[in-house]
Amino acid sequence: MDIITVANGNHSLSSYRIDGERIYNLNLGNSSKGGSNLADDSGQDFVILYKDDGKFFLAVDSKTLKIYDTNNGKLISSFDNNFQDNTIEFISWCLEGNEDNQNDTGIGNLYEYIEDSLPKIPPVDSNITGNGNVEKLIESYKEDNTSNFIIYGNKGIVNLLVFGLFNIENILEYNNTNFASRILSHDYNKNNISSQFFLAIDTENNLVIKNLELGFLGYENNNDKIQISKKMILISNFLNYLNLFKKLITKNLKDSNIFLDYDFKIVNLLQEEIDKNSEKANVSSIDELYDLLLTGMITESIKQWLEDYLGDRGLKRWYQLASQCYENNKKLVFHFLIPIIERLLLIYNNFVNLSKQEPNEKNFESDEIIAVLKKILRNLYIFLNDLNLEFLNFKNFNNWLSLLLKKIMLLNNNDDDNDDEFFEIEKKLNNNINIEKISNFLNSNFKNSCILSKQKDLNAKLNDVEQLVNYKIINLKKQLKQKIKINDKNTLIIDQLKDNKEIDQSILKLGNDNLGYIITHNKNEKLHLNLFRFNIGSSLQKVKKLKLNFNQLFSKYGTIKKFEIIDNKELIILITNYDKEAQQTLNSIVLSIDYTSLDCLDEQEGETNITAVLKSRSFNDGDFIPVDMTCNGNTNRRIGFLVGRNMNTFMLFDLDEEQDEEEEEEIIENGEVDRNTDAMSIG
Repeated sequence: MDIITVANGNHSLSSYRIDGERIYNLNLGNSSKGGSNLADDSGQDFVILYKDDGKFFLAVDSKTLKIYDTNNGKLISSFDNNFQDNTIEFISWCLEGNEDNQNDTGIGNLYEYIEDSLPKIPPVDSNITGNGNVEKLIESYKEDNTSNFIIYGNKGIVNLLVFGLFNIENILEYNNTNFASRILSHDYNKNNISSQFFLAIDTENNLVIKNLELGFLGYENNNDKIQISKKMILISNFLNYLNLFKKLITKNLKDSNIFLDYDFKIVNLLQEEIDKNSEKANVSSIDELYDLLLTGMITESIKQWLEDYLGDRGLKRWYQLASQCYENNKKLVFHFLIPIIERLLLIYNNFVNLSKQEPNEKNFESDEIIAVLKKILRNLYIFLNDLNLEFLNFKNFNNWLSLLLKKIMLLNNNDDDNDDEFFEIEKKLNNNINIEKISNFLNSNFKNSCILSKQKDLNAKLNDVEQLVNYKIINLKKQLKQKIKINDKNTLIIDQLKDNKEIDQSILKLGNDNLGYIITHNKNEKLHLNLFRFNIGSSLQKVKKLKLNFNQLFSKYGTIKKFEIIDNKELIILITNYDKEAQQTLNSIVLSIDYTSLDCLDEQEGETNITAVLKSRSFNDGDFIPVDMTCNGNTNRRIGFLVGRNMNTFMLFDLDEEQDEEEEEEIIENGEVDRNTDAMSIG
């Protein structure tokens, strides 16, 4: 899938195919803080990070981390950024497993493994009412969990988003007391991520490498990782559907006013028309209806109310509306709630079966969770049963009133031809009317909405259960957090920074043969890069340093704008040439070198003039002079993506194609993109 995603300064992004066709736009939400190297008060970078397979991407602004489906732009999940100043210095989407041949039970295929192990059930029907809000609500709780884990940090604090489900805050704090450390870059070994995740950190006086150990991934039995992650996914989905159940109940009862409109109308009619005309001064309208229900004797006040005030047309219309209300709300409630109950039962059964496989398992206290699930499922069943009884009571009350009105109308007609119909109505009133259901309706709904009170009781129970399950999750987070630490014994000082050194770009890359590399660019050294090579092994060892000088290739006013590493050995660099006398940028050059083949001197700093490169391309097509770059090193599609200085023109180019002086580069022009655009990525 070849897709370009460009983030704009107005907190939106656009995705294009490589031929320039726009696929979709996304509005990521307005914020007083956010944006990228965009013009933003907070100075926060807006980041787009693709998963390795390109199926999903992560959009990060100053407030949230959001995972989207690359194909259609749909939001999969969203998590808050809880850092105090809302900025994120680094972020990594981590996948474990051999790139060429991932183990089926490895963390790299964990999501697919878990999904395949769960029974399939039909999706929740979100088209019953055409209610967009309800559909969006259901969409937000879909079962997709796409990431294995995401690590991100800010000023000495590292957070971990585990399996795309739980945000574990402050798993690591490494700040010096008087200096806010900066994480410059990071990399990890996919085949040994539990012990080889490295951070390049700018401390007050040094550039250092620190080893972050993710012990919760280092189980001796790989199946342990599967079990704990399956439990996390099941409990997370259970809570999601529990919350959805609560919201749908509240929404349906609030928006549809089940019973209430009709209850209040009847109560008002009874109070205004029956009570004031009642022959029994101390008898309420409810009591008169009870007398009528038990004796079948229609008083003049009730007769007047049914016949004169409502009339045949009014009562028929009221009855029709009431029946329609009953049917519509039955569809609303049961078409939404029953599928959710099915999912809760499915999750419960899977959790029980999973726990049976671990009779001595104590990490997640499965027995207590199972007891909680049993309790809440029973409460949900009782609520649904009560709700159905309310519907039946309501329907019986309406049928009763309709028969009473027909009886009164036949009595008024005094037509012998209506005798058969009259006796049929009498028979229904005597034999087919459910006195208990009508009595329950009169006793509950006229005095207080029974269903609303039961809803409040259910919500209270749901909240109690949710708190208990969340408490268990907190304990699980603590257990995971205890297995994450910085290995202080495996810390390596890469470079002693002087006052005039300010690192503005850095790449940390783990190479082959247990070698690691860091390439940095200092702000005051326009045409120099610093290359550091070190040994990983069981510990970090011996730094070799080399300064890369590009002055031989460019004017002394050239500037390194961006550099990236692809394929573990090729360094791609974007450099602009500036003519000081003409006071204009002449062109931009993209070149590549094999940084792993450069000789580094032991124990001292060496310098080499870069005069030979693997490939070089010049870009100066009219007004298009690129000032930013990102590259895709995928072996199936090695392409670069350049952003022009006017920030609304972009260019794609083939990293492996030799430059033809007469070739016409493919340029995507998009006048709708904000001119502050400067964050981009390729999927």
